[in-house]
Amino acid sequence: MQYTTKNKCQYNGKIWKQGDALEFSGEVVPCQFCEGLGKIKGNKCQKCDGTGRSNPPHHFMPVTPENLEAKKAEIEAEMSEIDAIRAEMDAMGKAYDKRWKLQRMKDALIAARKSG
Repeated sequence: MQYTTKNKCQYNGKIWKQGDALEFSGEVVPCQFCEGLGKIKGNKCQKCDGTGRSNPPHHFMPVTPENLEAKKAEIEAEMSEIDAIRAEMDAMGKAYDKRWKLQRMKDALIAARKSG
């Protein structure tokens, strides 16, 4: 089964960055603290972070078609917002870098609007 990294972590002697893919062919080991249920007394288990497994660790989430579709929709929404900001910056004649992500583009747009 394929998993993707939710955030930066270390696993099996390797540093994993956010979004890295892990092909996990081993047996999924249920969490020994919550017995694979993912919850303890109404809250999520602190050891497995609510995933119900201890291997692969909670830093990895399974790749499912629903996860992929949600991620694609999120990326498309972000890209359309960046494109709209770029169009506005072009109309104002302000410079920007095409490598900038959404937050940097928003900051540059605010600065461009203030400067006139």
